[in-house]
Amino acid sequence: METIAVTPGREIRACLCQIERGLFHISYRAGTPDRQPHHLPHYQLGTCASDAMQRIEECARVGGYASVVWDTASAEFDLAASPSA
Repeated sequence: METIAVTPGREIRACLCQIERGLFHISYRAGTPDRQPHHLPHYQLGTCASDAMQRIEECARVGGYASVVWDTASAEFDLAASPSA
């Protein structure tokens, strides 16, 4: 992947949701300048949420973002937290 120069103050809003143990889905919020950031993954493997978030933040820096602003996910969308998971 080609590295893009980081633009100071450029940020992207994202929300992380665990869909099964060790697999996370990332949705990027419509309020971001890049409505469909094609160079950022929508799924990420990780041993825990903080591991997955760190990997997404690294991808974002490579894509030219200075930071990722993490929105909290609603518990109803956290499929791994449901009793049937």
